[in-house]
Amino acid sequence: MNTIDNKKLLQALALFSFAHKGNTDDLDFEGTDAGIEIENLAFTVAEDMNFDIEAHMSYLSRATVLERCRLMIEQLVKLLNSEVESKEPLYIAIIDCPEFNTPEYLFNQEERLEELNIELWTDSNVSMLEEEHSPKVKGLELFDGLIANEHQSFSVFRVK
Repeated sequence: MNTIDNKKLLQALALFSFAHKGNTDDLDFEGTDAGIEIENLAFTVAEDMNFDIEAHMSYLSRATVLERCRLMIEQLVKLLNSEVESKEPLYIAIIDCPEFNTPEYLFNQEERLEELNIELWTDSNVSMLEEEHSPKVKGLELFDGLIANEHQSFSVFRVK
């Protein structure tokens, strides 16, 4: 893998994180066309940035959706720039898009992915959140997340 498109990397991380959260919280997420499309779109974005999915195919082909998402998140985090190689937790955040709280938001509308404002956060970013949100985000376990709702306009997932 030569050069990594950071925007695509963040998009893939966000999609795999969202798919993991959706399949953890909603048992029917994987059984819906929109839910399946989120995972498929995540793999497409990873392939578009020249991630070598074939190197992991033997595992991916027999893994559950949660196992596939965890593996891809772990592998994609390894590709992040060296400045984020610290020991502190890392989060992927989707800012100012409260509509991105169901898989239907991107279903058959993949162009919306380009419109998402996706950022990589550390604990210092989380500390700047409103007082009500910061403890919730800092309390996230690895691979867990918070989906946008009527009380917050962002989704955030812990990826490291």
